Amino acid sequence: MEQAGRPKIGYHSRGKPGASDLGHDMIRRVKRFATLALGCLMALAIASASAQPVGRDGPGCGENPADWCSAPPGDPCGRHKDVKACKADPRCVGMPYHGESVVACKAGDRGFSPNCPTVGCRSAPPGTH
Repeated sequence: MEQAGRPKIGYHSRGKPGASDLGHDMIRRVKRFATLALGCLMALAIASASAQPVGRDGPGCGENPADWCSAPPGDPCGRHKDVKACKADPRCVGMPYHGESVVACKAGDRGFSPNCPTVGCRSAPPGTH
């Protein structure tokens, strides 16, 4: 027998409060919190990945689309600090991107790929002008 005034455990029907309504409310809150937390983590990951310094040099330079790698010391094309300036100088070629890409990077004219970023500027090898 059921005592008067006490809801049945597990009873739930829309519009009729029951003991399990508290559980559903808690689940909704946990899902909302988890979604917000995941969104924040994704935003932090994106921000930290894109925060790598532009112009960094070393073995990993050219693996980030935002990189601008230095030319070898004494290379006159090293003065160019962007793709537009590098393309405008006929003595120079673009340095190819070496990072991950969904589609394979196509080799472009003078090292400027049509579907991947250029990550630096250097002089063309002798005999390729």
